[in-house]
Amino acid sequence: MTDTNTPTQTTPAEVIAALDAGVLNQILTLNKSLPAAFQGIAPVYAAAVVRKDLSESVLPGWVKRCGDRCGVVYNEVIAPITGVMYVPGK
Repeated sequence: MTDTNTPTQTTPAEVIAALDAGVLNQILTLNKSLPAAFQGIAPVYAAAVVRKDLSESVLPGWVKRCGDRCGVVYNEVIAPITGVMYVPGK
């Protein structure tokens, strides 16, 4: 029997992999079908969707499973790269 209260070790790659790749792929596919003047808008939108999902869903869930220290380490190491900070209580 597994203790569900034991924090798991989750890598940053696993956090990123948890994002909905299907939505991102749909947006990038849409971008290819847009007239040249509008290409580039879909990836910007996709980035906004990924940032929103990361900050509002993925990170809070991950920190809940991993512990508060993971949120602190994420903000110190990964947030400067992604531009997305973990905000406790969100």
